[in-house]
Amino acid sequence: MSSNPVLYPAVPPYVVPLSNSSPPLTAVHGLDNHKDITLLQFPSSDDAFAVRTFTEHLIETGRIDDYATDKRGSRFLQKVFVSGDMPIRQKLTDHFLKMDIFIKLCDDIFANFFLQKLIEEARSNEQATICSLLETNMVTFSHGRYSCRVVQKAFECFDVTNCLSLIGKLDGAEKDLSLDQNGNHVIQVLDDSKWKIRSISLS
Repeated sequence: MSSNPVLYPAVPPYVVPLSNSSPPLTAVHGLDNHKDITLLQFPSSDDAFAVRTFTEHLIETGRIDDYATDKRGSRFLQKVFVSGDMPIRQKLTDHFLKMDIFIKLCDDIFANFFLQKLIEEARSNEQATICSLLETNMVTFSHGRYSCRVVQKAFECFDVTNCLSLIGKLDGAEKDLSLDQNGNHVIQVLDDSKWKIRSISLS
């Protein structure tokens, strides 16, 4: 036998593609602000390592917000968040619960769906963080075409303590919201939340 060791070829690391041959997709922000963005090619959902590496790359390069505001990108991030391991879920949570980012994306036509998913999966300490972010301007969020959905999801998913805290921020604005096409939906969920809280208190 030869004394020379067998040298195996090195396996190259997963490289995130820097361009995409497909035409740019359009992400719609809020009602009137349109922005064309070119998305990188999505990795196969069957390759967990590639998906995680790709998502980490988006966070590190600051492009993750562009994906959240794109229809396909938002769906991709929702799937990653639900099926991903704890480290990548935590990285996504830490990024999107930054105040400026959360507030900016809350009333976006596609990003609001990801934030709703984050609320559904939020642990108690994360609920408290989201609650504090919404409390910065609950009335405005409740009037927003898309942010009102985020508020509704919070009332549906949060524990009693956080729901009571959010309800307090709407004190005095109920009539105004009930006459608003978006705020009216929040008021309906708010009434359901009050009944839920009363039921828990009486049990």
